[in-house]
Amino acid sequence: MTKAFLLTVCFSIFTVANGQTSIDKRIKIKGDSVLKVWVGNGLNRIVVKYKESYHSRNDYRATYTVTFPENDYSDEFIIYFDKAFNVLDSNFFRTFPDYVLENRPNDLISKDSAISSAIKSGLCVDNILEFSLFRLYNSKVFVWTIDVDNKEERQKDKLLGKKRRTTKKCQRRLINANTGQIISDI
Repeated sequence: MTKAFLLTVCFSIFTVANGQTSIDKRIKIKGDSVLKVWVGNGLNRIVVKYKESYHSRNDYRATYTVTFPENDYSDEFIIYFDKAFNVLDSNFFRTFPDYVLENRPNDLISKDSAISSAIKSGLCVDNILEFSLFRLYNSKVFVWTIDVDNKEERQKDKLLGKKRRTTKKCQRRLINANTGQIISDI
């Protein structure tokens, strides 16, 4: 009786584990096929690694890490599917620059050039927290965003009894990734 119970439990665990694995595999296969269609030959210029899948009662998600070697930058890319594997949403257009999609020469400035432009405009670069490269909402313009946290300025504020983190002038820059011009110092 005990052997039959243990065998049933083991079989159930194996079945559930394989069921989840098979769904994960289907999500990956569908995500890979969508990427091939959407990016085309530009896939040869980037490094795409499948990161994970997610599934619930309502939807599936395929998450990738995308590395753009020419820009020394990585980002996450997510495709959302319904239960029938129809694409519901994605951060595709914000993630992939036109030079990749059109498989043409890179026309974006480097991360180092973006930093130089930001420094010239007064960005405090003591502690760079984050770099982002993305397409502005409802625009064709790709931008570098550089967020910083200036410890020296925070120390001065602390000594003066101020509670703010850093001034906005010192905190962030949005830089046009094609021209290198500062769009704003948010």
